[in-house]
Amino acid sequence: MELLFNFRILRTRPFDNWDKRMSAFYSLQLHYYDKVLQDKKTELAAHEEALRLGNFKALLEELTTSSMLHLKHHLHRHISDDDTFDTTYRKRLDAFLKRYPVIGSSTHSIVNSLGGKAVLDYVIIDEASQQDIVPGVLALSCAKNLIIVGDRKQLAHIPEKLGLEAPAPWYDCEKYSLLDSCVSVFGNSIPMTLLKEHYRCHPRIIQFCNQQFYDNQLVWCFT
Repeated sequence: MELLFNFRILRTRPFDNWDKRMSAFYSLQLHYYDKVLQDKKTELAAHEEALRLGNFKALLEELTTSSMLHLKHHLHRHISDDDTFDTTYRKRLDAFLKRYPVIGSSTHSIVNSLGGKAVLDYVIIDEASQQDIVPGVLALSCAKNLIIVGDRKQLAHIPEKLGLEAPAPWYDCEKYSLLDSCVSVFGNSIPMTLLKEHYRCHPRIIQFCNQQFYDNQLVWCFT
C-alpha cells in the first residue's frame, strides 16, 4: 500500500522485500544522476562550441584595445600637460580637479585633502563593510552622489570601544559598519546591485562560498 499511494507503483512483486526495494531505488538514483551528468556535459559542449564559433577572445582583445585608445584620445583632448601643482593646490582646487578628475583618498583625510570646501560629483567608498561610520560620514559631506561598495557577508570591522550612546540604533558605531548603517537608514529607497562576477579565488574556493553564503548567485570569471 505504501508503494501504491506514495509512488503509484502497481506491480509490487519486484519490491516484496527490503533488499530488493533498496536495490531498485539505488539503481534509479544512479540512473538519474547519470542522466543529469550527461545532460550537463551536452550543455557544456554546446556552450564551448558557441564560444569557439563566436571568437569571443579576439573580440574581447579588440574591445580592450579600442577602449584604451578612446580613453587616451579623450585625455589628450581634454587634459593639458602644462598644469602643474604643488602643496598649494587647494587654492586652485577647480583647476586641480579638472586636471585630475579622479582622485583617491581615505575617508579620514578626504576633507583635509580637499580643503573642506569642494563637493565632488561622485564619491565611491570601497570596502564599506570594514569602514567605521564616523570617518565615512566625513566623506559623505564632500559628495553630491554616493556609491557604497561592500559585502555584509564578510567579516565585520573591529570598532573601537568608545562607550558613547548612539543617537539612534542604526548609528551605533560599535555595532554597525558604514555599509550596515546606510542599509538600515535608506532600506529599499536606494538601488542595490550584487556584483556577481568573481575573479580572485580558485573556482573551488569561491564555489564553496557561493553555495554556503551567496545562494549560488556568484559567477567565477577567469582572466
